[in-house]
Amino acid sequence: MAGRVNLMENVQDMEAFNRLTPKLKWEQLKNVLKPTRPPHGYQRFAKDFIARIKGTNNSGLPSLFTAAARAWMQLSDEEKNVWNQQYENERDAYLRQAEEWKHIKRSMMKPPTPYALFTKDFWAAQKKNVNRSGPKPGFNGTSRRIAKAWKGLTAQGRQKYVTKAEQLHKLFAAERQAVLTGRHRQFNVNWMEQAGGK
Repeated sequence: MAGRVNLMENVQDMEAFNRLTPKLKWEQLKNVLKPTRPPHGYQRFAKDFIARIKGTNNSGLPSLFTAAARAWMQLSDEEKNVWNQQYENERDAYLRQAEEWKHIKRSMMKPPTPYALFTKDFWAAQKKNVNRSGPKPGFNGTSRRIAKAWKGLTAQGRQKYVTKAEQLHKLFAAERQAVLTGRHRQFNVNWMEQAGGK
């Protein structure tokens, strides 16, 4: 099995990824790590400053950070901009990578079942109907009522949730296929938004 595929930027890795079987693709996708936000200008400056004086100064880390903060405040705007520009240059790449990572992770989360959709609606209705001054409903007691209400639904009542779950599953399958083929940048439909999620 090939090493971890970085879908974020490397075209050569994307070509190797496209040659994998769907099962191996998902194994590779599970290993894609969330990109880390690049450090801001001050953070870069402080790290560099502390690394330079750490060998000459035997005081503790808090005093080194204090010295770095004082040195930062003494820099001119042009000198600060040098450090801030490094952050700006890396931020755009980070935002692209974070968006791609979000698509990948979302494509691994399966959509809700009809029962889960019914539970969400029932739970929301329960919360609305509770007297504000009274006790809040616990999920344990409510879950029994949800199961009883689900069993009591007519076939026509359940069909609404079955249809919605089928629609979400189709969107999920299309988004997953778009991720597997590398077309997720052009994929504008988000099954989670359709389900009322994030």
